[in-house]
Amino acid sequence: MIVNPETALNETSKHEKMGRRCHFRRSLRGLMIWGAWLTIIFVLTCSYFMADKTSKLHRYTLEKIPFRKLSEEAVTRASPKYPLTDPHGPPFAGTQGTKVESHPEFYNRYWPVNCSAVFEEDLQEIARVDAMLEKERQKSKKGEIDIASDALVANFTQDCEYYRKIRGYPTKVLSKEEEEFPLAFIILTHKNAAQVELLFRAIYQPHNVYAFHPDGNSPPEFQRAIRNMASCFDNVFVCSKLEKVQYAGFTRLLADINCMHDLVNHSVQWKYVINQCGEAFPLKTNLEMAKMIKAYHGRVDAESNDQPLKLSRFHKLSSRYTSFKKTEDRLNRYPPPGNITLHSGNAYNTLSREFVDYVLTDKEAVQFLSWINMTYSPDEHFMASLRRYHNAPGSYPNVTLSKDINTSFVKWSWGKASKECVGKYVRGICVISTGYLPYVSRVPNLFVNKIHYSYDPVTIQCMQELLTNRTRNPQLTRQYYKEFPPKRAWY
Repeated sequence: MIVNPETALNETSKHEKMGRRCHFRRSLRGLMIWGAWLTIIFVLTCSYFMADKTSKLHRYTLEKIPFRKLSEEAVTRASPKYPLTDPHGPPFAGTQGTKVESHPEFYNRYWPVNCSAVFEEDLQEIARVDAMLEKERQKSKKGEIDIASDALVANFTQDCEYYRKIRGYPTKVLSKEEEEFPLAFIILTHKNAAQVELLFRAIYQPHNVYAFHPDGNSPPEFQRAIRNMASCFDNVFVCSKLEKVQYAGFTRLLADINCMHDLVNHSVQWKYVINQCGEAFPLKTNLEMAKMIKAYHGRVDAESNDQPLKLSRFHKLSSRYTSFKKTEDRLNRYPPPGNITLHSGNAYNTLSREFVDYVLTDKEAVQFLSWINMTYSPDEHFMASLRRYHNAPGSYPNVTLSKDINTSFVKWSWGKASKECVGKYVRGICVISTGYLPYVSRVPNLFVNKIHYSYDPVTIQCMQELLTNRTRNPQLTRQYYKEFPPKRAWY
């Protein structure tokens, strides 16, 4: 067979072209693979530096917060000379000033938030936080942010030394002024041991004394978690008698009374007792609380007013707490002992030791406690009425106090005295969100009620950061605390 030279040449050229094309494709594929690796490395590098930048923003202190010329401007700020060093958002998930490993078995999650911007009411940062949290809520069928189970908290707190170290509990009294004015705290709680621990960590100081009352109706793992926490400290205990608390029933008041009996027999000679629920959170440092409460000079901080709607509750009797009925002539047939005038108030108060001794031992006070048993929500009336009884220590009989009460900030759905709720209402009470912090952090109250970790955990994280800064820098306490409280009718 005779091959045409020209045809052979053309075939050779075709093969050479195909070879060059295959080589080009292989080279292009290799370049694409290398490009992909370089892109991944670039993205990871950028993420690292962006995370570091976010961390620096988060640690930036609150020096630039613009304070309004109101009583709220008493809130002090952190100093940039003392930056926060804990990479996990101190003391939210680690020991202060110490690099610690992340502990995924526990519940503390660090949220990448610039808390300084939040307190400065930076709407862009607040909106970013809201979007981040809403995205987390959508991951849950319940529409809530995950919080560790009571079993996890119970297991974590079994090793006391490890637990105290990781959570950075203080071991020394921070000032002589605080040491000379120890406080007592009653924490009534029934769920979410993880959030209760955050509250406890925020208010704990080694010279104070703390009484936990876990609801007798709460599950065993919750009870175990609370008892484990209490067992890790000499100045913390679970109340000796636990009540199965019925909403608006006498057992709610009795839980406080039981803990007070234990507290007066404790070795710590506390000056005042503050009772709170597990969904509250402090707005002041321990030093600030001591300064403010010392200014009461033995008086009690308990709301007391004469709301007709609430006062009608004294006519309500029942053999079961779940079924109240009005008995209009009760006050005429069974008047309260000692001619005690009935008043309404709040369940959370700041009471002097002398007042507590009176409540527990005075004959008329004990009789009044028995009388108020079968009324609706006696926890909101018992202290409010005794606070204006002329025989009670630190009483001021002719004074109605409502707006000036300093123990707890509570935003009710029907109240107009404070800024409108930024969050959500649950049974008429505002559950605050991050957007409410610029306002709430400036109010003069000791605590805010309510915060739900499962709704907005950033509120706790940012408030803890603020309190940590102010605890480290007590020199930032302002003249306001020396002049607190404002002039009241009791003087």
